[in-house]
Amino acid sequence: MQIKQNGLEREKSTLLLIGSGPVIFSLIERFHHEWSLTLVLKENAPDDGLPAAVKIVRGNATDSLVLRQAGAENAKAIVAATDNDEVNLEVCRLCGHLFQTEKRLALVRSVQNLSAFEKEGIETIDTGSSIALAAETRLRKGSRAAFGVGLGKGEVYEVTV
Repeated sequence: MQIKQNGLEREKSTLLLIGSGPVIFSLIERFHHEWSLTLVLKENAPDDGLPAAVKIVRGNATDSLVLRQAGAENAKAIVAATDNDEVNLEVCRLCGHLFQTEKRLALVRSVQNLSAFEKEGIETIDTGSSIALAAETRLRKGSRAAFGVGLGKGEVYEVTV
């Protein structure tokens, strides 16, 4: 599938998504126009309301055959956002070791597990810290979190002049 960007047509890169729920569905909504999306779902997970362009593969995402069926060997990036840190770690580990996936990102629910992801070179989003940061930016007058600024340690302040 091709997209037009800056007047030029280019092939969409593949983004592999693992899991279901609000995080995955928000990612699909944000990225379905610029990425070729493949979603790996458990056998019984609902897939209502997904854009027709999203390819769905059903099965255990920690199975290398399921990942291969999902196109992991051609995926530029993977986001593992299940409710299980061990599953997210294993999926990202497999994609890195077997398929040399360029960008691996995982949702981490327990801060005690962060070091295991870091050891594997997997980028993480700590759900607790992310939610706390979002709440803090809404509660502090004049302060807004700038996700991605200063490796997550930077802040941008709003000042009324």
